[in-house]
Order: sequence, then structure tokens, then C-alpha cells
Amino acid sequence: MKLRTMKVKIDDLNNQAIEDAKVNIQIADPDVTFEVVDENITLDENITSSEINVTVEEIIPPVAVVKSFKIMVSTKLWLGYMDLETRKKKQKIFTGEFDLDPEKDWLLSLGHGHVDLEIDGNVTKFKSKYNMKLLYRDSNIKKINFEEYKKINRGSKW
Repeated sequence: MKLRTMKVKIDDLNNQAIEDAKVNIQIADPDVTFEVVDENITLDENITSSEINVTVEEIIPPVAVVKSFKIMVSTKLWLGYMDLETRKKKQKIFTGEFDLDPEKDWLLSLGHGHVDLEIDGNVTKFKSKYNMKLLYRDSNIKKINFEEYKKINRGSKW
């Protein structure tokens, strides 16, 4: 956009909206007077008095990510799980699906490794006949060895 500066007296402008506003203000309060503070006005050559450009910005609310942590098995599974914040341990034998709170960090011990884990809609499949130790932290799952498991579990095998 190219701008041009020119010196103009307010009386020389032919802008009906300004003139109407002056008349309306004078009608409302006869004590109001107008004073020209600056006679230097910057005009845009491309804009006429009837042209108005409006930009509307649409605000789209953020889509909430549905957090989930599910353990899914087709055969019976022993599961030992510990909340890492409270250090409380629980165990369960189940078939099908088992939900854990996805906002917490978990230390898991599984009786076998034929298991599918769903984390925030993404499924991770494990296929092992041996028991497994897993660490769930910050919506990520990590397979860990026995030594690492004992260290996180403060030396306890379970």
C-alpha cells in the first residue's frame, strides 16, 4: 500500500460522515467547538470514503485430546500395578480390557507378554510368552528389565 502525505485544511475534505458527526454533536451540545490540531493528514490514494476493509478472525477452540490407558488381552492375565506417586500396589487377574488412570505414572508387572496397550487411541502390541515389566510415564510406555524394575520399586521384586 502506497501512502502519500499532503497538507490539507480540514474544510477542504469532502467527507459526509465527518460533517454529519459535527452536526450531530453540535445539536446535542451547542457548547462544543472543533479545533484543528494538525493540518498534516496522510491519505491513502486507493481508499475511497465508501470503502471499508474488515478482517474477521475466527477463533477455533482447541480440540481436547482424550487421554486413555487400556490393557487388552484375549487370554487370562495376571497384572501387578503400582501408582508411582502414592506407591500403592494392586493386582488383578482379568480377560478383556482393564483401564488405568492415564494421568498417573504406573509401574506394571505382567504375567505374560501377549498383550495390547492402548494409549491415547494408539495401540501397541506385545507378543512374548515371558512375563514383562513396563513403565508408563507421561503417556509413554517403556519395556524395562528386572533390574530397572527393582530400582524403581525400591528393591522389591513385587
